[in-house]
Amino acid sequence: MPTTQRKPYHNKNPLPPLNNIKKKFLEGSFPLDFADFMRQALYHPQYGYYHQNKPIIGNLGDFITAPEISPLFSQCLGNAIISYTQQKKSSLKEFCLLELGAGNGTMAFDLLYHWNQMGKRPKKYQILELSAPLRENQKKKLQQLPDEILATVEWIDQLPPKVDKRIIIANEVVDALPCSIGSTLYLDNQWWWSARKVDYQQQQFLWIDEQPKPSLPEEIDESFCQHKRIIEIPQHLSAWLSALRQTMDNGLMLLIDYADYDTALKHSHPNGTLRCYHQHSVHTNPLINIGNQDITYHLNIDLLASQLKKANWCLDSVQTQAHFLLNNGIQDINMETLKDQQRWQLANQIQQLTSPSGMGERYKLLMVSC
Repeated sequence: MPTTQRKPYHNKNPLPPLNNIKKKFLEGSFPLDFADFMRQALYHPQYGYYHQNKPIIGNLGDFITAPEISPLFSQCLGNAIISYTQQKKSSLKEFCLLELGAGNGTMAFDLLYHWNQMGKRPKKYQILELSAPLRENQKKKLQQLPDEILATVEWIDQLPPKVDKRIIIANEVVDALPCSIGSTLYLDNQWWWSARKVDYQQQQFLWIDEQPKPSLPEEIDESFCQHKRIIEIPQHLSAWLSALRQTMDNGLMLLIDYADYDTALKHSHPNGTLRCYHQHSVHTNPLINIGNQDITYHLNIDLLASQLKKANWCLDSVQTQAHFLLNNGIQDINMETLKDQQRWQLANQIQQLTSPSGMGERYKLLMVSC
């Protein structure tokens, strides 16, 4: 999950010896597919990054998400959801909300508080959170809500059963799905694929590239290819999207992530988009700080669109974060009623969320329906 503060990362020993703790959760048959390495590094129940009992989101953590910058982000999201329910000639109280990976609970709190101010609340607000430390943070945050609102909140351990009407929110979730990595190569007048894996030799993790094979993964086609281009492929993406589709008969899914179309990624990131975040610094080596740093990558919109179609979703729209927020009321606040300090703070928050050189253009909001 990307940070809003980007500093160069320096490490004198980029491949440190594997200590006993890391060996315990990464032991197995090497070389590992990178998706398996990433899954353990992020999600191992004892040693994975998202299960560490320390701050990971916010100023004291490793990265900052849009809801942590300002409640305006969640208020705009809430406005868009209300507009959707009205377009469907329905109301929020008829929908079950499902948030995937709720972080510190900030967005859930701001959404429910905003809707309550409007005299609205969902039928149910479910949070699927696999991290015990983050779940505790969420509960502490949401306990500040009135009891009648808190009564709509439910934490779950697996995807819920199907309902008629549901809205799913996934803020910076797809970019944390374990991904395989490889490169496309043009050899003998055809496209080949070389999987990039993680090996462990002489007490060091290192990359190895498998011998190329004269076939491409099913998720990509020749239009994605460029000689020696590195591509990240979310593992089991189609199955994950299909499982989400099975939780509703009708509804909407909102995906918010660092994302771009394949043509743009091909030219701007020929060496791949893999990034790591540690103490608000960014670097490209996932083989260090294992279990102590976030690992992420850009969402390829064209790749996602093909998998959405397979899972019987319809990709309705793709908007930059700035465009989405401006269309959903981020500038509707009457600044004249605020004190100078409040006015400056809000203006600064709006700038961070909508800046073309920052989150405003790099983040995309994808509206997906069924």
